[in-house]
Amino acid sequence: MLPLADEDKVAIVWSLDETQHESIAALSDEAFVLALNRALGDDGPQAEAVGPRASFPLRQSHAVDYIDDSLVLVADAAHSIHPLAGQGVNLGLSDVRVLAEELIVGKAKGLAIDSPVVLKRYQRQRKTENLAMMAAMEGFKRGFGSRNPLAVIARNVGLGLVAQQAWLKRWFMGQALS
Repeated sequence: MLPLADEDKVAIVWSLDETQHESIAALSDEAFVLALNRALGDDGPQAEAVGPRASFPLRQSHAVDYIDDSLVLVADAAHSIHPLAGQGVNLGLSDVRVLAEELIVGKAKGLAIDSPVVLKRYQRQRKTENLAMMAAMEGFKRGFGSRNPLAVIARNVGLGLVAQQAWLKRWFMGQALS
């Protein structure tokens, strides 16, 4: 659930396998709300209504290299991520920011715009951060998609800890918004 500007509304990303998706997508709004609330469980927040729904297959990909000679990959050209926490745009913007910073530093040092030194610094920084976020999103997908009782307990304990610790909640919000 991603909070929206209107405090009473959230955006929900519900990850399903293909067979589940077909049956859920065909539901009326009222039946969808019931199915969603069942999936959220008795302890979670409950949906009262839904707005327009959209669906698309989840794909995750990552380029082996972000650079080659004078070519630089950024954003979706370098990586795509499950949209579970709305991080795809943030990762892409961070790619652009870091590339710009490295180009400025390189120029100040008298290096060419396509200097391997400059481009490798960009690649090293962004691949590390992007892979970490991709792994976290895959963990969320598996954790929230699992019906294994141990996974459910671990997920609930983890969410409870985050909810109880203001500093941890702020950290997660900062990561989501950066």
